[in-house]
Amino acid sequence: MKRSLAVVALLATWIAPAPAQQPADQVTYVDATKVAEAFAKGGALDTGSDHVASVLRRVKPGQVEVHTRETDTFYIVDGTATFVTGGTIVGQKEVRANQLTGTDI
Repeated sequence: MKRSLAVVALLATWIAPAPAQQPADQVTYVDATKVAEAFAKGGALDTGSDHVASVLRRVKPGQVEVHTRETDTFYIVDGTATFVTGGTIVGQKEVRANQLTGTDI
């Protein structure tokens, strides 16, 4: 399987709320200095009851991941990335609630 590398990606994860729970209407401001630091080193930008926003730096291929209640959004700002979707996860294990990893697809 061909894999390209992404140097910097902004990752925003929206966690699906339970059916009876509604996310709060709220705007979060993140200071430009904190954003610049996160893009330089990686790290969290904001965490709430229904979301996590962080910057991840990848210099090698990641592993197979399946999130059953989350949606990842990637914003590639340097380098290239190849995403593989679908298929069957090989070597599946649950690493935390609602997140599976594997060795291949």
